[in-house]
Amino acid sequence: MTTDPQAPAALRPPTRPGGNWSWILLACPHCGEQHIHGAPRGAQDNGGHRIAHCRDRDRPTGYYVVPATQPTPEDAA
Repeated sequence: MTTDPQAPAALRPPTRPGGNWSWILLACPHCGEQHIHGAPRGAQDNGGHRIAHCRDRDRPTGYYVVPATQPTPEDAA
């Protein structure tokens, strides 16, 4: 069994009235590309597991979105 990695991301407020909050993942831990994910709880959203949007479907399927300011296990090493 593998554990999906953590992926630091920035929480972005809506860009238009009535729009949705989103997570901006600058560098996917699987492919290195930028991905955008919804943040259904808005400013109170704390991330959680998301399916990776990698172009290469043979890559692992997900990661845990965490706020970019939150330390990751790699930071503690």
